[in-house]
Amino acid sequence: MAGFVLLLLFLGLYIGLPLYRASRDIKGWSVAAAPGSSDLPLAIASATATTSPTLTATQRPSATPTTPPTATATPTITPTPTPELPAAQPMTVLLLGLDARPGEGMRARSDALMLVRIDPQRGDVGILSMPRDLWLSIPGYGESKVNAAFYQGEIAQPNGGGMVSAKQTISGAFNLPIDYSVVIDFAGFRSLIDALGGITVDVPKEIYDGQFPTEDYGYTIAHFLPGPQQMDGATALMYARTRHPDSDFERIKRQQLVLLGIANKIKERGALQNLHEADQLTAALTPYIQTDMPPDLVVSMLWNMREIDSAKVRRYTVDGSMLWETSVGGAYALVPQQGVLPALGQKLLTDPLP
Repeated sequence: MAGFVLLLLFLGLYIGLPLYRASRDIKGWSVAAAPGSSDLPLAIASATATTSPTLTATQRPSATPTTPPTATATPTITPTPTPELPAAQPMTVLLLGLDARPGEGMRARSDALMLVRIDPQRGDVGILSMPRDLWLSIPGYGESKVNAAFYQGEIAQPNGGGMVSAKQTISGAFNLPIDYSVVIDFAGFRSLIDALGGITVDVPKEIYDGQFPTEDYGYTIAHFLPGPQQMDGATALMYARTRHPDSDFERIKRQQLVLLGIANKIKERGALQNLHEADQLTAALTPYIQTDMPPDLVVSMLWNMREIDSAKVRRYTVDGSMLWETSVGGAYALVPQQGVLPALGQKLLTDPLP
């Protein structure tokens, strides 16, 4: 559900559910009767013919009685049928959370990177997280950290080049096709969780970070006690981003816990069944999203996956046992051992349901 929920929040609630609402409105559309007319809606019943009263001729020589006019039936208005949605097919989606500061727009490095495998036919979701310091070959730019792939592509080709570059880089590294991508920044993440009314995250251990970086390039304290914690958008973002107390690998686990918290809150509130709730989330996310997934495909996916149990999500991580820590040009880097990334990509595609 974690990966599915990200699609939900970053896609379905942004473009999919408004389209679904529109199609529902069309399907149930009818025309109200005008004042003084029959109360039958025109879209449901044919209009009753109206006959003018018969005119009687005056008794004069050679006078001919007037023939009453022929009644004309008002045509029936037929509503446009709801369009057929495409069959929900298995897909792989790249999810990117941008480390965008005020004024940077989409020209930022990706702070969170995840691959999500969705198979609506099997009711299966798998999520694979990777560290941002993963050292990969970026097509057209040489070798660098994976978090630079989006940034370099967006600089070269604004409003879309970042998604293309990131997909090519990660697809090549894991040897699996990526169908679509979804991008959200800090503001969108906070806005989503606040629109949900906050989330609950079960914090496994105490976290204390005395140098948590703020968006204005300053520092503050991040402190979380173990146990279930109610978090608003700013608090959840802080929990998902902090890494100084341990490592980027532990931060990845925290990001997945936050996603599960979002998933559970959306399911709790019934946002997939309640279009009023969906409207609120859509308004919250609209300014912050980039995606290349067609809207009708989003709708199809949502309705096929809405009953997925979050406890059954397959979760994978590119962890320290698969990597070598090194320094490249003075920069910290994690170099993958030969063959480990394609093997992990294959597991994401083919592992059985839990």
